[in-house]
Amino acid sequence: MKKILIAFCFISAAISLQAQGSRFVSYYEHSPFMQASEGAFRYGLYGFLNPAILAMSDRSELMFALNDKNYNLKNPDFAIFSAGKYFGAGAVQYNINGKSFWDIRYSLGFGNRSFGVGFGYNAIAGDNPYKYRPAYQIGLMSRPNPYISAGYVYRANFNEANQEHVAELALRPIKNYPLTAYADAMAHSINNYREIYWSAGLSWEVVDGIRLNGRYFSDERLALGVDISFGKLGVGVISSAPNKSDLNRSTQAYTFRFSPPDRSIIYDNLISSPKAVKMELEGSLEQESDLLSLIFGAGSYVSLYDLLEKLDALKLDKEVKEIYINITKFSPSYSAMWEVRDKLAELKSFGKKIIVYSEGYSIRNYHLASVADEILIEPMGEVLLEGFASARSYYKNFMDKYGIGFEEIRLFKYKSAAESYSRTNFSEGEKEQRQKLIDDLYEYARQEISLARNISNNEFDNIVENNLFLTADKAIAKKLVDKSFRWNQIDTLIKSKNDYRIVSEGMTFTDLSPKDDRWSEQDRKIAVIYAEGVCDMESGISGRNLSKVVEYALSSSDYEAVILRVNSPGGSALASDYVAEVVRRYKGRKPIIVSQGDVAASGGYWLSMDADTIVSTPMTITGSIGVISSFIYNKG
Repeated sequence: MKKILIAFCFISAAISLQAQGSRFVSYYEHSPFMQASEGAFRYGLYGFLNPAILAMSDRSELMFALNDKNYNLKNPDFAIFSAGKYFGAGAVQYNINGKSFWDIRYSLGFGNRSFGVGFGYNAIAGDNPYKYRPAYQIGLMSRPNPYISAGYVYRANFNEANQEHVAELALRPIKNYPLTAYADAMAHSINNYREIYWSAGLSWEVVDGIRLNGRYFSDERLALGVDISFGKLGVGVISSAPNKSDLNRSTQAYTFRFSPPDRSIIYDNLISSPKAVKMELEGSLEQESDLLSLIFGAGSYVSLYDLLEKLDALKLDKEVKEIYINITKFSPSYSAMWEVRDKLAELKSFGKKIIVYSEGYSIRNYHLASVADEILIEPMGEVLLEGFASARSYYKNFMDKYGIGFEEIRLFKYKSAAESYSRTNFSEGEKEQRQKLIDDLYEYARQEISLARNISNNEFDNIVENNLFLTADKAIAKKLVDKSFRWNQIDTLIKSKNDYRIVSEGMTFTDLSPKDDRWSEQDRKIAVIYAEGVCDMESGISGRNLSKVVEYALSSSDYEAVILRVNSPGGSALASDYVAEVVRRYKGRKPIIVSQGDVAASGGYWLSMDADTIVSTPMTITGSIGVISSFIYNKG
């Protein structure tokens, strides 16, 4: 749809260069294509009449319309309207007395669901019998609460020889219930604003996807319309008379709309097309997305949040029946892998079938894969369930050899961060906690893998202890893998099982339901704030700035709760307490939840501990309670 929109813009821009004349097509001359006033019905004409409405939409849509002009299909009027996020373009071809011309408009809208402002450019091309000229328009749209929508548009030629003012007001007596009463009015400078034209009507979505519309005009015209959604396709008809002198000469405009899934009582049962989604996960996952990583990131997904959000979208997409995931090049941290695994288990509870593929498996990515309904492997691939190990290097003898001294001041048994330079081997506390860590990791992986693959714990232990690696055939024999297959032939496998459409994840829709039935910013917003890196005042978590961000979110009425995502090995106590002090001060005013990522140790735990709730994955390294200080000196 984006490619169609871009091509349409270039073509219509070239045509518009032919424009010349003295006025423009006024607001009500487009009424045959309108089910209701711009702000009262869905997303109107996608900014064609009021560009500010683009701020209320976060979807890409395309609509074609045909006005038969009293069943005169030899000489109809034709229209196309399109919109993406913040941008819209449209064109209407009018055929009058054997001559035709185009009214072409481009629109930009900025703002949010409570208030938007928009700007538009209007070009005229073709025979132009009325000597229309290019114009510009400025629009405003305000939806301060769920009951009121108010809009205003100013349009004028560039020399302002002709001007037009349009105002509209729509009301919903019941919050978020799609019964809307509206009225709009227009005045323009042709008659020196002496005459005001107006209309009023009702728009009602009687059931999901079936919308009825009625409109009365000040020149005694009456328009009736119906719009029916079939999910991704919507059709409609608008029957109206051209003016009060021709009330018995009605016209019918037919609309065809293409969009992401819309509300529909028909779609799920009759029109839905089951599909299998292919995903290729690559690289590591950052904790959060930034602009540079979005542009230059090597993986399919920049952040863990990006991936989880996409999986949530697939969970809600009723067309998605199977999801095939290639994790051959997927290398995030173990805790991130577990979060992805947990989300895939959630998708299974929604009836999605999960199939995971890799050219080879280690114990960590096999643990991720074990959640799947089917595990596939490259025919020449291997499964290596190597268990877990932990080690560190010690440098005291090296430093002694070169006359470098190191002093460690250490409080508490397990506070071992600096012992690499003060010792030649594990301290008792360090050895104990590392052994406990790998024992826990192994036990958790063993329990989840054994349960998912229906093998006993003893069988799993025997595989780990007695097999350096397993070829694809042996892995299948031991029930670790279901089938060997090559990824470049995966389409053949999918088609051999079901007659599903095969799509990449980019062809599914993140925004599954339109929000046109909800006016204003009604969503309860939660602030997600990242404490990433070492605890330091200027670098890493940037304690001084982070404390200001946390305080803003906790004090602002815009946010109902705050999630602090902590991924830090610790560092400066001052930087940690800068953040912790803000959390302590605001605790009790709104929920404060800490979500711990790969590690939340030492200072990372310090800035976590005052939250209302702390959550982590089973693989998160958290704790490291204690205090250390150290210094290096020259023994000579």
